[in-house]
Amino acid sequence: MIKTEQVAILTGAGSGIGLGIVEELLKEGFYCCVIDSNSNLEDSVKTLLHQYGSRGRFICEDTSEWASATRIFTQLRSEGLLPTLLVNNVSPRRKSNIFEETEESWDSTVDGSLKSCFTYSKEFVKNLSQSEFATIVNIGSVCAELSTNQSPSYHVSKSGVEALTRYFAVETKLLGYHITVNCLRLGLIVQDRHRERFSEDSNSEYRKKVSMYLYGEDNEGSEQDVAKAILFLAGASSRFINGTTIVLDGGGSVQEQFALVNRIESSD
Repeated sequence: MIKTEQVAILTGAGSGIGLGIVEELLKEGFYCCVIDSNSNLEDSVKTLLHQYGSRGRFICEDTSEWASATRIFTQLRSEGLLPTLLVNNVSPRRKSNIFEETEESWDSTVDGSLKSCFTYSKEFVKNLSQSEFATIVNIGSVCAELSTNQSPSYHVSKSGVEALTRYFAVETKLLGYHITVNCLRLGLIVQDRHRERFSEDSNSEYRKKVSMYLYGEDNEGSEQDVAKAILFLAGASSRFINGTTIVLDGGGSVQEQFALVNRIESSD
């Protein structure tokens, strides 16, 4: 069951997981405001929106700017569009180690992921009436808890996203709003645009290990899995789930590391 006011705003949603979420929301009748800083994605987003009766729009915007969220919500309010679902999905990242991280890469990652999560959540709440039921879903990563080959700044930003999730869940309730704020901590998600490459014969050994030791055969995560979790969190059935981080990784991160290594080594 989805709320009757089906207007969603999604940041970092012009491609990949974000665009997959958009498509699933469109199928459920949402009007989607798709925000992305890459103007080259506009045509593909508009093509998708057109397939669903043009229920939405593409907005090219640098969400890392402090004033960005104010501009966007002011514009939408002037047009009578009042979102009751916010998906914070901006996740600039690149693989690097502690010596490869630069001030520029640090700022762009933390500002893009963490600052935008705060400013868009703040403006989202500011533009709601206290009687409305609304939902914020922040897209996180297992990097918030596990050390990976992603950059130091990416790990920090995703940890911060989980902290903001808890903060907004508490503060919005104290302010009298009917909002749930939750985070999805994503593991391996095979995006639709990468599925062909993932399925290539040259990648068979990697797929075999992923299937055998993590998720089971042909059971890796997909964009649709993420979207369905968001739809659940946006529905009335999840009204008492608030301030939590839901791990969406097929159980990959709960395995004891030394036992996992032993299982892999014993099979080689």
